[in-house]
Amino acid sequence: MTETMTRLTNAYYAATGDAPLLETSCASILRDAADQWPDAIALIDADDAPPARRRWRYSELHQQAERTARALLANFEPGTHIAIWAANCPEWIVLQFGLAMAGMVMVTVNPASRASELGYVLRQSRARAVFHQRHYRGVEMREVIAAAAGNEKLQLDRIVCFDEFEAFLGEGRADQVLPAVSPQSPAMIQYTSGTTGQPKGALLNHFSVTNNARMMAELKALDGNTVNLAVAPLFHTGGCVAGVLGSVQTGGALLLPSAFDAASMLDLIEQEGVTYTFAVPTMLVALLAEQARAPRDLSSLETVFSGAATVPVDVVKRVEAEFRARLIIGYGQTETSPSITHTR
Repeated sequence: MTETMTRLTNAYYAATGDAPLLETSCASILRDAADQWPDAIALIDADDAPPARRRWRYSELHQQAERTARALLANFEPGTHIAIWAANCPEWIVLQFGLAMAGMVMVTVNPASRASELGYVLRQSRARAVFHQRHYRGVEMREVIAAAAGNEKLQLDRIVCFDEFEAFLGEGRADQVLPAVSPQSPAMIQYTSGTTGQPKGALLNHFSVTNNARMMAELKALDGNTVNLAVAPLFHTGGCVAGVLGSVQTGGALLLPSAFDAASMLDLIEQEGVTYTFAVPTMLVALLAEQARAPRDLSSLETVFSGAATVPVDVVKRVEAEFRARLIIGYGQTETSPSITHTR
C-alpha cells in the first residue's frame, strides 16, 4: 500500500510541478531544522503555567531526541516495534523523534483504549515495549498494560512510564553511533478503526509522512513565524504527522496541550500569540460558544484548519467572522499519511 501511494504521489507531483518531493526521514528533518533554526522555539508545553512553560529550541529538541535514540539502542535493535500509549505530552514528541533516529518503528495507541483493545494492538503490531503515562482519566495505565499482556500472552521486553523517562535516557551511551535511516524504511504503525471488526494497522514510511506533512504545511502557508496550537491527538496522523512533522519542516513553534478544552485553548491563543490551530466541527462550536461567553484577544490567529467530519457552512462563516481568521478544510485517510486534499 505504501509503495503504491509513493509511486502515485511521485507521478502526480512530477506531472503538476506543484511541490517537490524530498528524500527525507523523520530523523533527517529534525537534524535539518536544528541546523537551520538552532535557536528558534520548537516546542512549548502548554500545560505549564504561563510564566514557567517549558520551551525547547530546535537544537535542544534535537539533542534530546538523539539522547533518546541512544537509550533505545542500548535496549533494542533497529527495526524493533515500540508502542506509545499516552496523551499528548512533550515526552511523546521526544520519543517519536528518538525512535526515528534509532531506526525503530513507532506504534501509536489511543490512551483511552481498554485492556482488550490495547492487547490487540500490541500483539498485532508485534510491539516489544510500551512507553506510557502513569494515569489517564483516572485509570492506572500500568495495571491495564499488565492485564493486556496477560490476556494476550504478550512478551514485552520493557515497560517504561514517562515519569521514569529521564532515568531511561541515562541508559544510553554517548559514543553510540546512530544508524542511517532510509526514507523508505517504516516509520510508524497507525491503527485506524473499522466499523465491523478490529482496527487495522497502517504501516507508513518516512518518505510518505514527511513529504505529506511538509506539503500540507506549505499549502497552509506555515513558516518560522507560526505558533501552532496542536490539539490533535498525537496517536493520530493529524497530530504526530501533520502537526509535529509539518511544524518541524517549516521552523515554527508547536504549542502542545494534553487535551482539548475550549476555555484553555482560547487563553493559549491570547497568551502565546497563536497564529494557527486545528479543530474538528464540534470543537469549533465549543470555541465559538466560549468566546461569546468570555471574549479573548484572538487577533494573532490567522488560520484554522478543520476536517474529520462535515463542516457546516454556518460554522465556517461564524469562525471567519468572529475569529477574523480564514478557515480551510481538508480530507484524508490514515493510509495516505494522511492528507489527500484540502482547500488552499
